[in-house]
Amino acid sequence: EDCGRYIRYDDALYEDGSDYPYCQSCYARLKRKAIKPYSYKPEPIFYGSGPFYMGVELELDGGGEDSQNAQNLLDVANQSAEHLYIKHDGSLNDGLELVTHPMTLNYHLQEMPWRAVLDKSKALGYRSHQAGSCGLHLHINRTAFGDTEEEQESCIARILYFFEKNWNELLRFSRRT
Repeated sequence: EDCGRYIRYDDALYEDGSDYPYCQSCYARLKRKAIKPYSYKPEPIFYGSGPFYMGVELELDGGGEDSQNAQNLLDVANQSAEHLYIKHDGSLNDGLELVTHPMTLNYHLQEMPWRAVLDKSKALGYRSHQAGSCGLHLHINRTAFGDTEEEQESCIARILYFFEKNWNELLRFSRRT
């Protein structure tokens, strides 16, 4: 995928969650990179005791899509465990996207070093809300909405109804269009 070399099917290596084949040297280089491709999706690591888990995607802009900056952020975030990884995001002007593994709210509040990550991000010149190009996305596990598919679908329908009924207020709250 990276170098354009032809390789035997049996020799192809694949990054977690990717359909793109890599030769041995490109695969080794990709594994060492602090900024993963947009398609990167590792096996999730769940932190805390469920049933409600949230994954956070925080876009940062203005500090560059810089491998050393990314490694500095990873060093802060992943001191005690692999809490997050960093991905390329083509919607940003000059930044990157921080992505956490799924965590309970309590784990996010008590164990995830958000304050240190955000302080380091600011020190490296990144902005999120103030950049005007960034978003914050939350992913919630489906089983948090109920034990059966019927309960889950009913809860999701209520959430959609809430958004439909409160769209203008939510837009104002998000300060986005």
